[in-house]
Amino acid sequence: MNTVENIIISAAQATPVYLDQAATADKACDLIASAARKGAKLIVFPEAFVPCYPDWIWVIPPNQNKLLADLYGRLVDQSLTIDSAETEKICRVARQSDIHVVLGVNERNSDASGSSLYNTILYISHEGTLLGKHRKLVPTAPERMIWAQGDGSTLEVYESPFGKLGGLICWENYMPLARHTMFAQYRAAFPDFQFTTNHILAEGDWVCARFTFKGTNKGPMMGSPATGKSVSVDGYDLIRIADGKMVEHYGVFDYAGMLTQLGMMPGAPSATPQEKKQ
Repeated sequence: MNTVENIIISAAQATPVYLDQAATADKACDLIASAARKGAKLIVFPEAFVPCYPDWIWVIPPNQNKLLADLYGRLVDQSLTIDSAETEKICRVARQSDIHVVLGVNERNSDASGSSLYNTILYISHEGTLLGKHRKLVPTAPERMIWAQGDGSTLEVYESPFGKLGGLICWENYMPLARHTMFAQYRAAFPDFQFTTNHILAEGDWVCARFTFKGTNKGPMMGSPATGKSVSVDGYDLIRIADGKMVEHYGVFDYAGMLTQLGMMPGAPSATPQEKKQ
């Protein structure tokens, strides 16, 4: 039987040292080391953690040119470059702590003008290697006063000992083609997968849907070889709609049931949807 070792993932619910690259990088290093000491194999930081999310763009009127220019100048000065000493320090701590790191940063494009900024995710391995980065494709609304547009070349997923790492930023999760590109790379584990919506219920501004995932495990998954087994597991989405937009979302997917059906987790097989009805 293939088994999957449980791993601890740390979500860094922390604030940066505002507009201070060096101090925020030091704080990130402390959090990385602390998470590793508690047994975590992966730590994930918030969007634009280094040196901060530029939240002033949502509250300062656009006609306040001097104030906005001053803040933008400070952000450019304190943003991270991929080849910086701070990036090397974070990679070094990841290696010393034997932990993978997913870090949101303001990236300054040192490979070109040195003055354009990107909302970027950095992926760092437990060996301290920079696996790659993703730049947000289209900044949202006033974010375009700060960040340049990314492109599809950074829509990648990366191997790790416990599975594939990849991500999208904020409203990118509502972009069907961006999601498709990422899912297609995960699809190697289940090349024939299908999602079927079974029920949709609505009450007021809430919508609830039950769906079924089916597929055959024909490729590596979570560091384990393909089992050749088929799975059928359920999931649920609860969504609140306001002004024609999705404003809240809660989701549940039976990952434990999937792993059990694949023989990758000790225990009895999960009930099939038909068995659940009986």
